[in-house]
Amino acid sequence: AKVPGAEERQSFYLVDLPGYGYAKTGKEKRKLWSAFIEEYLKTSHELQFVCQLIDIRHAPMASDVDMFRWLVREGIPVLIVATKADKIGKNAREKQVQLIQKTLGVAELSVLPYSSLKNEGRSELLDVIGDSLLK
Repeated sequence: AKVPGAEERQSFYLVDLPGYGYAKTGKEKRKLWSAFIEEYLKTSHELQFVCQLIDIRHAPMASDVDMFRWLVREGIPVLIVATKADKIGKNAREKQVQLIQKTLGVAELSVLPYSSLKNEGRSELLDVIGDSLLK
């Protein structure tokens, strides 16, 4: 990708990992996925940051909180992407962002409301990715 401010094109990978919370699969498979995710996140030398997806319509689940705390403990930069932002109004969106911040225990945490349906948050997310490539 050609990143504004970069002298040449930057190569990067986006990696979509399986969900760690609810999944339509057995408990053993979720355990296997969990171990795979943990190993990948701990050992990847190229990892710049993690986008943790949380549904904006609900308070973060216990598994969301556990994953967030684990990422912070491991020193892995994390951006919370609050998905499905198109499903609620603007006033509710701000309240839900505050709820996510409170539930995760970080009042100043940056939370990016995102809607793939309406492309809301897309340019902001691309800016974060671009900035990480310039480091």
